[in-house]
Amino acid sequence: MKNKGFTLTELLVGIVVAMITLLAITSLFMTSNRVIQVVKPASEAIEEVQTGLATLDFVMSRWGVGFPCSNNCTFDATQSCSTTFDSFNASSTNITVYGNNPICMNILNSGSEVQFFASLGGSGFVKSSDKNGSQLISCRLSSSSKNNCYFLFNPTFNGFIQLNGLSQSSSDCIDLDITSQTNATASNQLPAGSLLVRAPHFIRIYVQDGWLRMDKKDIAPCNDNENAVNIARVKSFQAQSINSRSVKFTIEFVSQTDPNKVFKVERVYSR
Repeated sequence: MKNKGFTLTELLVGIVVAMITLLAITSLFMTSNRVIQVVKPASEAIEEVQTGLATLDFVMSRWGVGFPCSNNCTFDATQSCSTTFDSFNASSTNITVYGNNPICMNILNSGSEVQFFASLGGSGFVKSSDKNGSQLISCRLSSSSKNNCYFLFNPTFNGFIQLNGLSQSSSDCIDLDITSQTNATASNQLPAGSLLVRAPHFIRIYVQDGWLRMDKKDIAPCNDNENAVNIARVKSFQAQSINSRSVKFTIEFVSQTDPNKVFKVERVYSR
């Protein structure tokens, strides 16, 4: 039997087909790469928007929460916050030292910086108390020595306390009220019916080196202060009071790889 191989014409046709296929694949790859280079900065900017707004939404949802004030406290976001809390005596019941305005806000540096009070921690109710301690309804109450400073809201006493010997079977809850079952105990003898809220921090949001940043200062004796953390890459940040209960943030988010890709977002937060 005589073996038959490929003819020269068949080899040339095969080579041409392979080259055309290779060129098509190369062209597709180059086109896809160009598309990726165009889309990537926009995608990164969108990610900055999503992560940045998620952080801001959480912090602003806690704006004014846990702030100690008396029965004649005001609620005015156009008023500046007092900064005399540095000298606050934790054993004192003088709670007007903060200015008595939970949703006060300092808007500084032509609107590029804001300062306000916010409780970023957990809360709970004192269900009952006896000589052995207190039975609590816990929602993320912390036993950490640097994070267990709470403000105790009670008709007969308002002031800071630190929970001692906290033991809890569940640290999270969705529906928290005085009818819930106890899930924590503490060695403190606390008045039954009291509300515990993590003492607020003094929050500062500002722009530095192209980043929207946040730092916090504990107003309670725990001194749970935190160095500045980056929220998102931005071109600009502008805060403006809308009325006595609302503030508007105008933010230009940018891509980390292409500063020309900018997403401008306006967000209104109200209490």
